[in-house]
Amino acid sequence: MFNNIIKQAIIDSTPSYLNESVESSNCIIPKQIIKKLKTHKHSLGEHPCFPPDEDTTFEYKLVLNYFNENFEDLDNVDVVSLKNKLSKLLVKCNKLEKPIIEFLEKKCVENISEKFSTELLGIFETNLVDNIEYQEEDVNKKDDFEFDSVEDLNSLTKEVYKRRIINAINEGIAYDYTTDILKTNISKIYELNPELISVYYNINKINSLLTFIDDDKNSSDKTLGSVSEVEINNEIKISVKALNYLALTYESIKALMNKISLIALPEDINRIGYVTSKADVQNLVWDLRLGIPIWDTICKIQGNNNIVPYIKLIQLPTDEFFDIMREILAKTKKGKSYLEKLNNKSEKEKSFNNRIDKKRKKAILLGDNKEYFDENELLALLEKGEEYKIANNLNNNDLIDLV
Repeated sequence: MFNNIIKQAIIDSTPSYLNESVESSNCIIPKQIIKKLKTHKHSLGEHPCFPPDEDTTFEYKLVLNYFNENFEDLDNVDVVSLKNKLSKLLVKCNKLEKPIIEFLEKKCVENISEKFSTELLGIFETNLVDNIEYQEEDVNKKDDFEFDSVEDLNSLTKEVYKRRIINAINEGIAYDYTTDILKTNISKIYELNPELISVYYNINKINSLLTFIDDDKNSSDKTLGSVSEVEINNEIKISVKALNYLALTYESIKALMNKISLIALPEDINRIGYVTSKADVQNLVWDLRLGIPIWDTICKIQGNNNIVPYIKLIQLPTDEFFDIMREILAKTKKGKSYLEKLNNKSEKEKSFNNRIDKKRKKAILLGDNKEYFDENELLALLEKGEEYKIANNLNNNDLIDLV
C-alpha cells in the first residue's frame, strides 16, 4: 500500500512532457554527437580498451544500445524546454531541502558508508550550499617532462589512456550508486517530504537524458558540486559541497572512487604528475556518456554492481588491463570468465571479513583468548596486513608471534 502511494506521488507530480513521451518512440541522438562517436572525437579517443568493430566504432554501438534500452520511449524531446524545466526543478528542490539540510548532509555520508564501508563515516565533510563557484583546474601539462626513451614515452602514453577510461568509469559508478541510493531511501524521503520524491526522480531522469542528447551541455553541470581536501582537527577530510542532495551524493561517491583509483597510477611521483596532467582534463559530459554504459556493461556481465572486482582490475599492468577490458566490453567468454573469478574471490573475501567483523564485535579480544581464531584465519589476517587487524591494540608483530 505504501509503495503504491509513493508510486502515485511520482506519477501525479511528474511533468507532463515526461508522461507524454512514454507513448512515443525512437528518440534520436543529435547528429553531431553521433559523428563524434563514429570518429573517436571524444574524451577517450581511439582507446585500446575498445574492441574492434568492422561496421562502425565500438563506442557508437555502446552508447546507442544503452540509449535505446533506457530511453526508447522518448521522441522529439525539446532540449531547451527540458533544460528550462530542469532549472525550475532545481529551484524547487532547493526550497524543499532547506528545512532538512542537516539531515540530508548526514544521510549522504551514512548512505555511502553503508554502500562501501562504515570506516568512511569519518573522512567526509559534506555541505549543501546555495551556490558553487566553479574554477578551472590549474593543471600543469608537464610539457617539459623528460622521457628515458621512446619506449618510456609509449609506456606513459598507455598509462594516460588507462587513467582516462578509469575516470570515465568512475563517473558511471557515481551515477549508478547515486540512483541506487535514491531508490533505497525513497520511503525515508517520503516521510520527510512527499514532494521530494518526484523532484529527485525527475532531476535524475532529465540530467541523464540531457547527457546523451544535449551537445551543448558543459559548464552548467560542473557547478552543481565541488570537492577538495581540507584539514579539520588535524585530520585530512574530503570536503564535498553541492547544491542539492543528489549532487552531494554523486560528488561524494565520485570523490571516493577517484581516491581509490590512485592505486592504478605509477609509483614514481614525477610519472604520476605527468599522467594526471594529461588525463585529468575537463571532459565531464563525455566521460558520463561513455562511463555510464561502460560500467553498465560490466555490471550486466558480473550480475551486480559490486566495485571490488573493478578495483582489482584497475591494478593490473596497462597492457593486461587493456586486454581484459577488451574481452569484457566485447562480452566474450574469456571476459565473462575473468569477471566471474574476480567476483567469486570478492565474495569469499567478503564472507571472511564478515566473520572477522562479527568476532571483533564480541567481548573476547584476541589477546585474551588466542585460540579464538584458527590458524588459517590468522594467516589470512597476516597476509592482508594492517587494514584487517583484529583489535586496535594489536600490531603485525603480535600476529606474527601468535602464528
